[in-house]
Amino acid sequence: MNHTMNRHLRYSILVTVLFFTCSLKEPAAPSWDTQLNIPLIDRIYTVEELIEDEENLSGDQNGLLSFHFEKELDKTFVGDHISLPDFSESFKLGLDAFQIPDLPVQADRYYFYQLSQEAGSKHGTTGTIAPFSFINIPSEEHSTADLHFARLTSGQVRIYVLNGLPVELQNVLLTLQDPITHLLILSTPLIKRIAPLDSVISDVDVAGIDFPPNAHWLISGNSPGSNGQSIPIDKNSRVGLVAELRDAVVSAAEARVPATDIERHEQVALQGIGQNAIEEVTFSSGNIIVTIENQTPFTVPDLSIQLMQLHHISTSEPLQLDFSLLPFSRTDMSVDLTDVAAKMDLPQIGQAQYLQMHIRGKSNDLRDQFVTIDENTYAKIDLEMQNVVLEHFSGRLEEQTIELDSTVEDIEISERIGDLQGVELADARLSVVVYNTIQLPLRFQGSLTGINSTGAAASLAIDQTISPGSGSGETRTLLPEFTPQNSAILNVINIQPTQLAAGGQVVVGDGLTYGRVSKNDYIRGLYILDLPAFASWQERTITGDTTRLFIEPEDYATDENGDEEETTLPADATNHIKSAKLMANVENHLPVGGRVMFHFALDSTKLFVKPDVQLGPVPIQAAPVGLDGKVTAAIAQPVELEISEEDIKIFQNDGDQVKTVYVAQELVLQGTGGKQVKVYVTDYVRVQGLLNLLVYVGDFD
Repeated sequence: MNHTMNRHLRYSILVTVLFFTCSLKEPAAPSWDTQLNIPLIDRIYTVEELIEDEENLSGDQNGLLSFHFEKELDKTFVGDHISLPDFSESFKLGLDAFQIPDLPVQADRYYFYQLSQEAGSKHGTTGTIAPFSFINIPSEEHSTADLHFARLTSGQVRIYVLNGLPVELQNVLLTLQDPITHLLILSTPLIKRIAPLDSVISDVDVAGIDFPPNAHWLISGNSPGSNGQSIPIDKNSRVGLVAELRDAVVSAAEARVPATDIERHEQVALQGIGQNAIEEVTFSSGNIIVTIENQTPFTVPDLSIQLMQLHHISTSEPLQLDFSLLPFSRTDMSVDLTDVAAKMDLPQIGQAQYLQMHIRGKSNDLRDQFVTIDENTYAKIDLEMQNVVLEHFSGRLEEQTIELDSTVEDIEISERIGDLQGVELADARLSVVVYNTIQLPLRFQGSLTGINSTGAAASLAIDQTISPGSGSGETRTLLPEFTPQNSAILNVINIQPTQLAAGGQVVVGDGLTYGRVSKNDYIRGLYILDLPAFASWQERTITGDTTRLFIEPEDYATDENGDEEETTLPADATNHIKSAKLMANVENHLPVGGRVMFHFALDSTKLFVKPDVQLGPVPIQAAPVGLDGKVTAAIAQPVELEISEEDIKIFQNDGDQVKTVYVAQELVLQGTGGKQVKVYVTDYVRVQGLLNLLVYVGDFD
């Protein structure tokens, strides 16, 4: 027995997928015949694959072969389309924004003899002073160097009381009196005790108080006197009082006004921007225009207005407007919003949104003259935003319309149908797909219009809600399909259009829903027109994939760890083939028939031109169809093709190198002969081929 041959038979086919049958006959000593089944072909040709290179053929949603047209609407970027309306607001900067610095405004002196008659009679002596009291004593000396009159909105009066008497004062009360009406305006808190030659401070809230011209402070209280001790007595010893305004804001005054701090936190309602509500924006262009009408006697060389929610992108600093104001004058400023962003608190729906401003400055010193200021003393500030275009927006956007670029496509349906015969377009389906990256409510309003050679036109209107973007790539929205049952699509097709025009617009935002949009966000569209039809075609040939069969020379040292995906045979077996045949099976799920040929060649370039061995043709019967023209079941056709003794030689190897045999099939589909057939993309033809070899096994010595 040849042991080398036995070894080859053990692994003669490294991968053997037996899709018909695979059998090994038990040997009858000392020699025997055995059958080898070698799978060569298992190929499915679907209609979808057969038409993949046809420009206008595809399958519709039901799989029916259809004539297909589609056209994209180019991307339309948001660009300069997203804007905010112009708005204008104004407010007055009244005297409540002027904070007068700490300023002594009154000085009073009360003499010893005014408070105690005994001090007047003992003037110039040394002795005792009996206990005494005093009620609403006016000052002997009074001065108001800087203030004639003031109506105070807020602030305090700080009273400094210096006891220059040699005796203690107790239960001191200071009261401001109008010299004309003699009405008491305000009083200090009760001062329990002031030691001799000592001082105290008392603060009084003066919000809403009028300081009339020449108002006097009256003093009341009592004293224990000298407590029986002998003291030097000077009737001109005095109690001094200084009244200082602190943190005062006036609504009217006649005074010598020192340099005054101006500080105001103001908010302006953005009422003019409609239903837009801003969370964050980056401006692409636009202007803020600020006009200040200064109706005050003050010069403000460095007035700044900070818009707290606006900042420069490059520096992150708040947007600041700097002015130099002259008395009773007007000042204008325009600021470019490029490179400016805003961040604001998003209000509840229906509530106003406010722009916060911080106003600061310092007026000039007017203490060289008395000036009168009142309710007509103010600075009026007008704030406008104009031509605002947004680079980025997040918040709630009021409806805005973006026009999409229109397209016109030349089309000739009768030419594109090609060799179809007797086709009736009783059905049509239009699908519209919209892609967008805009994260706001959207509505697509467009049309598809057919125009024929005579100029007649028919249109299909489209008005549908679009899904907003997700923030991660494009969002795809497939609109409900337009059919003859729910639209006028057949009106567009049946005028036999030579052109199809597509276009429309998109409405962005609704003023109620939060979202985001940036300048580089876009929307694009795609319309797909499918015309299902009965079809006919001419005969066509399809060449299949090529496989390889390797034949080893005799006594070839096979690597048992080789590539198991190759089909390999040893010459020890193939050189002793007694007979061979190709066992084929064709399964047809098409409404037309055809034929299949099997080719074998040692040169791959000659496989379909001049093969060494050709088997077939194997006829293919058309599959049965139902009343609707659709294939009802596949038809299977098994066949055995004998291989002649001469052709068997292609599988034998007398050389010393591995021999390669190329194998392929050629499928020919018949034409419909002008007959209309219904074809689905799931229809198919399956071709299977198995090489069956009867091999003699024995002792060849």
